[in-house]
Formats: sequence, structure tokens, C-alpha cells
Amino acid sequence: MALFEKKPEFDPLGMLWDFLMRFPIIRLTVALLLALACIIWGIVYYNNHALLAKNGVETEGVVVSIREETGRKSRTITQYGMIEYKDDKGNTHQFEHGQHKIGTLLNVGDKLPVLYLPDKPKKADLKSHVELSTKSKLPFHKIIFAISLFFWAAVVYNIYLMIRYKTIW
Repeated sequence: MALFEKKPEFDPLGMLWDFLMRFPIIRLTVALLLALACIIWGIVYYNNHALLAKNGVETEGVVVSIREETGRKSRTITQYGMIEYKDDKGNTHQFEHGQHKIGTLLNVGDKLPVLYLPDKPKKADLKSHVELSTKSKLPFHKIIFAISLFFWAAVVYNIYLMIRYKTIW
């Protein structure tokens, strides 16, 4: 019978889950940190794109190189194009733009409109990407804020459990 027994598997996710379920204060701290991280991420993302939309200078960028990565689990291909542009002083800058390999593909030599900040020319993005994130009905930063609500609910629920069962540690 010993030949047919399964060996115990190392399950780091299960171990983490057990650890979080045993210590409510750690569970509360993790939920609070994730909620705050989502809020900060959403604010930074929105501010960067709103600043580019308001104060950005438009120029033409050229795709100078492309690299592709395949996701480990989902097998989706993400294409990263290195886009080069010149600021108003004639200096050349580059940034990387990633997109899933669905629909329109980037090709080396493609010319795309780029927005950059004149006082910080390294802060740049594709004009279409900035417009999508600032004028869309459901932009990315709103999705991040909605995800943060889930973590805030977890914070409230953990506080409720800690008060109800009188457990802090």
C-alpha cells in the first residue's frame, strides 16, 4: 500500500493562506496595504495621463525595435515597441510601449503620434493611449479604484471579525 500513497506536495499558496487565516492582524495589514497600493497606483496613473493630456506637446515617434514576450500561463503574446521621438530642443528620447498581440501590430518604422512633457521630455506616451485613458467612459484608473473597494471591504470585514471574536493577535 505504501507504493500508492501520494507524496505530500509543497504548497506555498496554501501555507500563506493558512498563515493569514491564523493571524487576523496580519490579514488586516495585508488588506490595508493592498487597498492603499491600488489607490496610489490609480492616482499616479491618472495624474501622469491627465498631465500629458493637458500639457503634452505632440510630436511624431518612430518604432525603432520590437520585442515579444509570451505569458507563462495564458500564452498571450505581448508586443513591446521601442518608440523614439525628438523633443522641441532636438534631443532624442525613447520609451517602451506594450500591447497584446491582438488586432493592429506594431512594425519597425511605423510613425505614431506621441505626447511628451516639455519640462520632462522623458515622460511620454502614445497620443492614442493618453486619449483612451483620459476620455474613456471606463478608464484604467477607475477600474483600479473599483478593485481597491474590494480590499477596503476586506479591511472592514477583518475589523468586524476582530471586534466580534475579540482577537487582535
